[in-house]
Amino acid sequence: MALLFFYGTLKRDGANHGVLVDLGARFVADATTAMPRVLVDLGPYPALLASLEGATSRIHGELFEVDDEMLDALDEFEGAPDLYRRERLAFRTADGKNVDAFAYVLALPPPAHARHIADGRYVARGVALPNGATPEQLDE
Repeated sequence: MALLFFYGTLKRDGANHGVLVDLGARFVADATTAMPRVLVDLGPYPALLASLEGATSRIHGELFEVDDEMLDALDEFEGAPDLYRRERLAFRTADGKNVDAFAYVLALPPPAHARHIADGRYVARGVALPNGATPEQLDE
Protein backbone atom coordinates (compact mmCIF):
# COMPACT_ATOMS: atom_id res chain seq x y z
CA MET A 1 0.00 0.00 0.00
CA ALA A 2 1.09 3.56 -0.67
CA LEU A 3 -0.09 7.01 0.37
CA LEU A 4 -0.90 9.55 -2.35
CA PHE A 5 -1.56 13.25 -1.88
CA PHE A 6 -4.20 14.85 -4.12
CA TYR A 7 -4.56 18.62 -4.35
CA GLY A 8 -6.91 19.10 -7.31
CA THR A 9 -9.69 17.42 -9.24
CA LEU A 10 -9.25 14.04 -7.52
CA LYS A 11 -10.04 15.45 -4.07
CA ARG A 12 -13.40 14.50 -2.54
CA ASP A 13 -15.11 17.60 -3.96
CA GLY A 14 -13.30 17.49 -7.30
CA ALA A 15 -14.68 16.71 -10.75
CA ASN A 16 -12.57 13.54 -11.05
CA HIS A 17 -13.00 12.12 -7.53
CA GLY A 18 -15.08 9.30 -8.99
CA VAL A 19 -11.84 7.84 -10.36
CA LEU A 20 -10.60 7.27 -6.78
CA VAL A 21 -13.99 5.92 -5.71
CA ASP A 22 -14.08 3.47 -8.63
CA LEU A 23 -10.55 2.28 -7.84
CA GLY A 24 -11.40 1.75 -4.17
CA ALA A 25 -8.89 4.26 -2.77
CA ARG A 26 -9.33 4.96 0.93
CA PHE A 27 -9.34 8.52 2.31
CA VAL A 28 -6.81 8.88 5.15
CA ALA A 29 -6.59 12.54 6.15
CA ASP A 30 -6.57 16.16 5.10
CA ALA A 31 -2.96 17.32 4.80
CA THR A 32 -0.57 20.00 3.61
CA THR A 33 2.91 19.84 2.16
CA ALA A 34 5.44 20.09 4.98
CA MET A 35 7.30 22.84 3.14
CA PRO A 36 6.03 25.68 0.94
CA ARG A 37 5.60 24.70 -2.71
CA VAL A 38 4.19 26.29 -5.86
CA LEU A 39 0.67 25.44 -7.04
CA VAL A 40 -0.67 26.75 -10.35
CA ASP A 41 -4.05 26.61 -12.07
CA LEU A 42 -3.66 25.26 -15.60
CA GLY A 43 -7.30 25.80 -16.56
CA PRO A 44 -8.82 22.30 -16.50
CA TYR A 45 -6.84 21.28 -13.39
CA PRO A 46 -4.01 22.44 -11.11
CA ALA A 47 -0.36 21.44 -10.99
CA LEU A 48 2.22 21.25 -8.25
CA LEU A 49 5.49 22.53 -9.70
CA ALA A 50 8.83 20.79 -9.30
CA SER A 51 10.66 24.10 -8.80
CA LEU A 52 10.51 25.69 -5.37
CA GLU A 53 11.21 29.14 -6.83
CA GLY A 54 8.38 31.43 -5.78
CA ALA A 55 7.03 28.98 -3.18
CA THR A 56 4.71 30.96 -0.93
CA SER A 57 2.57 28.52 0.99
CA ARG A 58 1.97 24.93 1.93
CA ILE A 59 -0.27 23.13 -0.52
CA HIS A 60 -3.59 21.85 0.85
CA GLY A 61 -5.00 18.50 -0.18
CA GLU A 62 -6.00 15.01 0.87
CA LEU A 63 -4.13 11.78 1.50
CA PHE A 64 -5.48 8.50 0.15
CA GLU A 65 -4.24 4.95 0.56
CA VAL A 66 -3.89 2.97 -2.68
CA ASP A 67 -2.44 -0.37 -3.73
CA ASP A 68 -0.02 -1.08 -6.61
CA GLU A 69 -2.76 -1.71 -9.16
CA MET A 70 -4.38 1.59 -8.26
CA LEU A 71 -1.00 3.32 -8.63
CA ASP A 72 -0.70 2.05 -12.21
CA ALA A 73 -4.21 3.26 -13.05
CA LEU A 74 -3.59 6.65 -11.40
CA ASP A 75 -0.28 7.08 -13.23
CA GLU A 76 -2.17 6.54 -16.47
CA PHE A 77 -4.95 8.94 -15.47
CA GLU A 78 -2.42 11.61 -14.45
CA GLY A 79 -0.47 11.25 -17.71
CA ALA A 80 2.65 10.02 -15.92
CA PRO A 81 5.46 10.23 -16.71
CA ASP A 82 4.93 12.63 -19.65
CA LEU A 83 2.65 15.25 -18.04
CA TYR A 84 3.11 14.52 -14.33
CA ARG A 85 5.63 12.46 -12.44
CA ARG A 86 5.03 10.84 -9.09
CA GLU A 87 7.40 12.14 -6.39
CA ARG A 88 7.74 11.32 -2.71
CA LEU A 89 7.29 14.41 -0.53
CA ALA A 90 6.83 15.22 3.14
CA PHE A 91 3.37 16.15 4.44
CA ARG A 92 1.68 17.11 7.68
CA THR A 93 -1.78 15.75 8.42
CA ALA A 94 -4.53 17.92 9.91
CA ASP A 95 -3.93 16.26 13.29
CA GLY A 96 -0.19 17.15 13.21
CA LYS A 97 1.40 13.86 12.09
CA ASN A 98 4.35 13.99 9.69
CA VAL A 99 4.10 11.49 6.82
CA ASP A 100 5.78 10.78 3.50
CA ALA A 101 3.54 10.25 0.50
CA PHE A 102 3.59 10.45 -3.26
CA ALA A 103 2.28 13.49 -5.12
CA TYR A 104 1.95 14.18 -8.81
CA VAL A 105 4.30 16.99 -9.84
CA LEU A 106 4.19 18.67 -13.25
CA ALA A 107 6.87 17.09 -15.45
CA LEU A 108 6.87 19.95 -17.99
CA PRO A 109 7.45 23.68 -17.68
CA PRO A 110 4.13 25.36 -16.86
CA PRO A 111 2.43 27.06 -19.82
CA ALA A 112 2.41 30.87 -20.01
CA HIS A 113 -1.28 31.00 -19.02
CA ALA A 114 -0.71 29.10 -15.72
CA ARG A 115 -1.96 31.17 -12.79
CA HIS A 116 -0.14 30.98 -9.45
CA ILE A 117 -2.43 29.96 -6.56
CA ALA A 118 -0.79 31.97 -3.80
CA ASP A 119 -2.69 30.46 -0.85
CA GLY A 120 -1.99 26.84 -1.92
CA ARG A 121 -5.69 25.87 -2.08
CA TYR A 122 -7.24 24.71 -5.33
CA VAL A 123 -10.94 25.37 -4.71
CA ALA A 124 -12.39 24.84 -8.19
CA ARG A 125 -13.96 21.48 -9.08
CA GLY A 126 -11.91 21.38 -12.28
CA VAL A 127 -12.83 19.56 -15.46
CA ALA A 128 -13.99 15.95 -15.53
CA LEU A 129 -11.54 14.00 -17.70
CA PRO A 130 -13.01 10.85 -19.20
CA ASN A 131 -9.63 9.51 -20.35
CA GLY A 132 -7.19 11.26 -18.03
CA ALA A 133 -4.77 14.15 -18.35
CA THR A 134 -2.65 14.78 -21.43
CA PRO A 135 0.06 17.32 -22.30
CA GLU A 136 -2.13 18.59 -25.16
CA GLN A 137 -4.67 19.91 -22.63
CA LEU A 138 -2.12 22.49 -21.49
CA ASP A 139 -2.45 24.27 -24.84
CA GLU A 140 -6.24 24.56 -24.64
